[in-house]
Amino acid sequence: MPRLFFGLELPAEIKARLLKVRSPVTGVRWQSAEQLHITLLFLGKVSGEGLEAVASSAREIDSESFPLEVAGVGCFGQPERPKNLWAGVQP
Repeated sequence: MPRLFFGLELPAEIKARLLKVRSPVTGVRWQSAEQLHITLLFLGKVSGEGLEAVASSAREIDSESFPLEVAGVGCFGQPERPKNLWAGVQP
């Protein structure tokens, strides 16, 4: 069962800036630019029939672009052993 989320693509210049922040962190595997995104909603594991319903609903979404600013960085998990690193955003 795939794990799904709704997310937004980041502009290339923001991805480039975020990738420059890389530093040695024990146990961290850095992601590529293609994997950087803004997670809006994490759905978790979704079954086959649920997958089609989510995909169908997503096709109906119509939105315009909007400005965001990167504001701060942090991690999920203990700072000594982070599970995920994140960058915050603000309007």
